[in-house]
Amino acid sequence: MAKTISKAPAQPVNKWDEKLAQFATQASAKETSGGSFFSFKSGILSFGGNAIPGGKTEIVVLGDVHENCYYNQPFDADNPISPVCFAFSEDGKDMRPHPDSAEPQHDKCATCKWNQYKSADNKKGKKCRNIRRIAVIPADQLDDVVAAELAFAKIPPTSVVNFASHTKRVSDSIHRPLWAVISFLTCAAHLKKQVEVDFGYVSKIEDGEQLAALERRMETIQDELQVPYAYTAPEEVSAPAPTASASKVKGKR
Repeated sequence: MAKTISKAPAQPVNKWDEKLAQFATQASAKETSGGSFFSFKSGILSFGGNAIPGGKTEIVVLGDVHENCYYNQPFDADNPISPVCFAFSEDGKDMRPHPDSAEPQHDKCATCKWNQYKSADNKKGKKCRNIRRIAVIPADQLDDVVAAELAFAKIPPTSVVNFASHTKRVSDSIHRPLWAVISFLTCAAHLKKQVEVDFGYVSKIEDGEQLAALERRMETIQDELQVPYAYTAPEEVSAPAPTASASKVKGKR
């Protein structure tokens, strides 16, 4: 006689909903939603290729990281390339080249020759750029924090102190982290720095539901901020076609 195999009772649908929701949350946490970068080129604040009127916009800063990036080619706006060596850190300490760096320059950023003053081409600053990368959402999208458009900005080395000062001012005087207040971001041309990016305080965020949603999104933002560069080699310059006279000369023995 065949042995009867007892079947476990089917789980109620609502139990499956809970389990599937957990899997969905885990899968979502592994992915990044991407996001565009603000541009500060020529001292003009722009986003998505469009200049922002007045060079000023209100944002909520969800997070930031320290970033070091070294380029082995001169900057070319018409042919942008990725840094060949880069590093990220939440606190700026013990920074090392990211494993995805195409050409790591040293084992530690602190002792790398390109991270020393006077290593730049002008013999003044550093060849390796010490910037701050921030993640923000528009202040006018707080009614739906989950769906709010995520954007990033790379604060240039000469303006990093402005971001640090803003963070400290809000903490000392308002007693809040940046993700719990509305800030403004500005950009303008500067005679010595070429471009200056600055920040300021607008107001507290008082709505409890908005604060809870911001906290949840803030807690997952570090993966978004530390997405490594996809290496792009500089375009090869095609050699000019030889002229007819040159071809004749080359053909002679």
